[in-house]
Amino acid sequence: MRSVTSAGRRACRDERTHQLLLWIGSTAVGTALCAAVHAQSPTVIQTDASWARTPAALAPIASGVLLNGNGGTTHPVPGNVYVIPQSLGKTAGSNLFHSFQSFSVGSGDAAVFTTATNLNNVVSRVSGTSPSVINGLLELLPAGGTRPNLFFINPNGITFGAGAQVDVPAALHVSTANHLRFLDGTVFTAGAGADSSLTIAPPAAFGFLGTTRAGVQVSDETILLTRPGNPLSIIAGDILVDNGALATGAATLSLAAIGQQSVEVPLSGALPAGLGELILRNGAQVLSFNIGALAGGDVRISAGNMTVDGGGFSAGIFAVTDGIGRAGNIDAIISDTLSVRNHGQIITQTFGAGDAGSVRIKAGSIVLDRAGSPSFTGIGSQTDFGSTGNAGAVDIVTDELTLKRGAQINTTTFAAGRAGSITVDARTVLIDGTPARSCITSVEQAAGHTITTLEGLGTPAQPDPVQAAFVAEQAAQCGYCTNGMIMAAKALLTQTPRPTPEQVKHGLDGYLCRCGTHTRILHAVLRAAKA
Repeated sequence: MRSVTSAGRRACRDERTHQLLLWIGSTAVGTALCAAVHAQSPTVIQTDASWARTPAALAPIASGVLLNGNGGTTHPVPGNVYVIPQSLGKTAGSNLFHSFQSFSVGSGDAAVFTTATNLNNVVSRVSGTSPSVINGLLELLPAGGTRPNLFFINPNGITFGAGAQVDVPAALHVSTANHLRFLDGTVFTAGAGADSSLTIAPPAAFGFLGTTRAGVQVSDETILLTRPGNPLSIIAGDILVDNGALATGAATLSLAAIGQQSVEVPLSGALPAGLGELILRNGAQVLSFNIGALAGGDVRISAGNMTVDGGGFSAGIFAVTDGIGRAGNIDAIISDTLSVRNHGQIITQTFGAGDAGSVRIKAGSIVLDRAGSPSFTGIGSQTDFGSTGNAGAVDIVTDELTLKRGAQINTTTFAAGRAGSITVDARTVLIDGTPARSCITSVEQAAGHTITTLEGLGTPAQPDPVQAAFVAEQAAQCGYCTNGMIMAAKALLTQTPRPTPEQVKHGLDGYLCRCGTHTRILHAVLRAAKA
């Protein structure tokens, strides 16, 4: 571990970005490409009273050793090594269950789960009230020839901080859920007492009761990277990736910021609507990549609000390929606002023969703001120099879209492949206060302008004066033309606050009401002018 100065941190982040995009270390999990010295935090691993045990703190078995890892890797451990054998938990069929009063790994230390039989899943929960802080190595070292998944659950919160590494042979699932439901309906509860039911059935879904809202944080240049072909999921109340990275090769990467609600999140299939905060900042990256002929996995996201803020560094969500396998898609459903700013990016990209994936985003509102960054900020798909694959499609559905200071939505080719298509469904919009028909307005025409849609004018509780006037005058009949009428009226009143009836007629020229309520519409606009 070495000290990193402020200038060194910038270089270190750039190095990590470069190496991630070249998929350096794709056979390791959580490899810290750059490290910094932070204050030591203690290792606390204490069993609870489950299965009639006497709670006890684990003691280290060694220190200053070189540990074997998965896939032939090794891990130097300058601190203490804590081994968690299969016999410490309970086995049901191919599932191994562990339960702890508290579980944290200090800087330089290692906590190693080991197994002795053929298992598919190792499930670890915290039933106490303390969050887990991982600043050392968290490893699952299974019996030879086996590759179980690791489920790491703590409803009080989980932080992967400075020096954190996670080495597992298969999938990694991290969650602050209240329980894990299995396919037969059995529920393994976390954070609600010591005992819980066990089952031989496979895990099916994380369950949230709506009583807590704890988050997962990945920070301080920590990288969580699963082995090729193995999924990574983080399912929590809120998710923060701050100068850290999450990555998968040829496997799905799922992020769900649930917020505080009663809901189940299935391990496969569509993610439910999120209400929590998902924040990527200070060079944070979420990356899916292909491996040779194997396609990259999809990046699946659900959140209430999502912020991608590069802070001047390349930060964001990337699905890329450098081989013949196509890149994965990026699918994001944001209940409220998606904000991408200051070198933040959401991009699919090809460097090889494989096609780039599609970007599909549905959000209540979207704000793209370059904020003075000299580099690309926005949403897109592209082919890189020397590649032969095609760029993917970009599909956006939102009520309100704002592009500021040169931010872009684009699909671009710099090589032999074709650019993809762009579809933006934002209904009628205002671009810098001027009405535009969204169905025929290109993204290039909108770039660098502020865009407002009908839903951006007001809320049901506090409608815009134009909306309120249309209701008061009963100007909305079938509703077919209402969106365009209201937006055109808003633009007119912005430019001419006190129009004459003739000016209103001229301003609404080209907008036809097939219900024949033009007189009511005229009265509504004049009423709004007096508000």
